[in-house]
Amino acid sequence: MRQPRLWLALAGVAAFIGLNLLVLVRVLDLGPPQPPRKAETENDDTRPVVRVGVISRYAPRLTYDAYQPVMDYLNAAGTHRYELKLSTSYEDAAAQLERGDVSASFFGAWIYARVGPALGLVPVLAPRDGDGVATARAVLITATGSGIGSVADLRGRAVALASRNSYAANWFLSECLPGAGLLVADLDSVHHYSHHQTVVYRVRDGHHDAGVVKEDVAQRFDDGSIRIVARSDPYPGPPLVVRGDDDSPALAELIALLLALDPAEPAAARLLAGWDNEFNRGFARVDAATYAQARLLAGEVTP
Repeated sequence: MRQPRLWLALAGVAAFIGLNLLVLVRVLDLGPPQPPRKAETENDDTRPVVRVGVISRYAPRLTYDAYQPVMDYLNAAGTHRYELKLSTSYEDAAAQLERGDVSASFFGAWIYARVGPALGLVPVLAPRDGDGVATARAVLITATGSGIGSVADLRGRAVALASRNSYAANWFLSECLPGAGLLVADLDSVHHYSHHQTVVYRVRDGHHDAGVVKEDVAQRFDDGSIRIVARSDPYPGPPLVVRGDDDSPALAELIALLLALDPAEPAAARLLAGWDNEFNRGFARVDAATYAQARLLAGEVTP
């Protein structure tokens, strides 16, 4: 009687060990290496490479999340292989384009207005807003439960701003504060952060009383803990910028593919629905004249 019980116990132990080994193999991936899937390799893609830059508005991971779907669309629809190239700062993105490290670059309105014309760079398109035009807004945000109800309430408060080369930060300093009869000296402090999302985080966690970012950034990172106190007037949206002397077929293809996205068409609407909220309404043409007022604000031309 004891022997059958012993065999039964041993069988149970063996089954337990086998099950755990199976789990271990799956978790640690100890099995034989699998051949790479073709979709995950670039070695087989012999198409000419077109590199597209982007300013450092977001941290690298968030930049990839926002812009890579655009690259994926271009790669699927175009005859070139489009690659995203990150930058370390707004100025670095401009330098990459000037040197020819990239064929085009997603700029901000302010950095284009400040340095673009002098470098021979021209804007060609920008994301559409909810009204279908290529404009954006900056917003002053605060924590939902704060006592700040207007710009005038910022006296003695700590304010977080995005990069010194962002339109949002310069709107706040040049128009928003003066419009409320305030100077920077009337605030407790002003701190610039490299990335827009950091401004939202610092306002949410109470590190700063208020902050200023692009409206679509506030919408993207709003979890119910922030509210908008003031909005700028519409200003030209963040442009895709190219070198003025570049008339290459690759660049023409890139521009044509992005302008072809019409959110009124069902297929395009389905594609755009999965994109970042800055791009999910498609793109519109812009040119240097579109940014004339931004250049005035940036002090690059006189009225």
